[in-house]
Amino acid sequence: MCFSAEADLVTGIAVGAVGIDALCHVRKRHQIPLAATPLLLAVHEIDESFVWWGLRGQVSLPIEHAAFLGAIRNARRRDQSASPQLDEGFPRGGHDDVSGAARGRHRGPRRGVH
Repeated sequence: MCFSAEADLVTGIAVGAVGIDALCHVRKRHQIPLAATPLLLAVHEIDESFVWWGLRGQVSLPIEHAAFLGAIRNARRRDQSASPQLDEGFPRGGHDDVSGAARGRHRGPRRGVH
């Protein structure tokens, strides 16, 4: 949430409770990954609260470093796992995807803009 450590902690606990409830209501095995998604967000939020407390000097240095490194690792994993899904079905930007005119190469001189 990035508001404060307390907001992150409360959000993490609340979303974690939702995640546990979702897992308790799973009826088929293929539903588990979707039901566990709130738990991943809850762990991230609680980790973020430790980062906040570390920036304030309210937790020991090893805990602050562990929380900060955990936040960085989570961000990297999220970026790596999201990129194939977001790119699916969209042009990759190669030469065969879009003609030169559509890319803006052959528009001619701009008039009226100085």
